[in-house]
Amino acid sequence: HNMQQTINAGIGLSCGLVVMGDLGPKQGVRKFGILGDPVNLASRLESLTRYFSTEIIITKDFLSTTHKLPLATRRLGDYRVKGRQEVVSLYALGRPDDPRFESSIVTLWENWLSVVEKNSTIENFPPQLKMFQKDFETLSKWHKLGFLNQGIWSLEEK
Repeated sequence: HNMQQTINAGIGLSCGLVVMGDLGPKQGVRKFGILGDPVNLASRLESLTRYFSTEIIITKDFLSTTHKLPLATRRLGDYRVKGRQEVVSLYALGRPDDPRFESSIVTLWENWLSVVEKNSTIENFPPQLKMFQKDFETLSKWHKLGFLNQGIWSLEEK
């Protein structure tokens, strides 16, 4: 079976230092937990998969690793997510045989996105990118809400 048809879940990948272990009082209920900015960021990325035509979103930190593996990426832009001041570059991650990651399509998408980020205007969406209609609608909505400022998308939602 096709995994995408069986499970419809988003994945957000971030990296960094975390604190993990048993949390809670010495006496009473304790449970294992993981705390830290990378955990919170990964959660935000997972939520963003609902707004883009991708199941997996990664941070730029993973790019060098993805280039060593049979994986493909597509830049989604620079974001400031809720609860975080630091800007993070985000990428969709997929298999190279997925039509959404065909190199000419990715180049066309990234060129269009660069124009949007530089000119702060959303227009001239190429018809060849119809597979990214969800992305276009998301970015158009966020643009109308004023979330794009100097090439950075600032999101206030989780």
